[in-house]
Amino acid sequence: AWLSLDEYDTDPSRILGYLAAALSHAGIALPSTLEAQIDRGLSNTEITHAALTNAAGADGRAIALFVDDHHHIDDSSPVATMLARFIKAAPSNLHFIISSRERPAALIGRNTPKARVLEFTMDDLRFNRAELKDFLKQAGVAAIDNSGLKTLHFASEGWVAGLKLAISGGEGDLERMKAILEHNRAGI
Repeated sequence: AWLSLDEYDTDPSRILGYLAAALSHAGIALPSTLEAQIDRGLSNTEITHAALTNAAGADGRAIALFVDDHHHIDDSSPVATMLARFIKAAPSNLHFIISSRERPAALIGRNTPKARVLEFTMDDLRFNRAELKDFLKQAGVAAIDNSGLKTLHFASEGWVAGLKLAISGGEGDLERMKAILEHNRAGI
């Protein structure tokens, strides 16, 4: 299931409606009373919250709910509080993937059990030099010495998208690949 957030998402009732739609779209059977309540406009967030949690748990399948752009939600807002409560009360078969440009403190705090959270930062997503070397080899780029690897790693900051651009435009030539990466880093 997928839920995208933006800066206008300030009403917990509306977000619960979006959560219900996302779970329904993923094949979770929602109670007809909840669907009717959504059609009329949600009024009782506690009942809706419980109904969504129970519906997900009753389904029994492993469910992944992707919450995209969480950085648009202020950690002290009612929406952040509602999402944190929803996650805390979620059944064991409901898993959350939260993307954010900032660490969502309301969701990943001191009271969150470590076993329930696997956090990836930008540094975890970047290639290290060994991964870069393997990537270049798989892409068919001729062997590059350690100095060349260091240069490409620095110029790309380890990001695969930049590396793919450099490989496609650089035709395997180290100097061309480096020039493409530096051009992109300059924002030109």
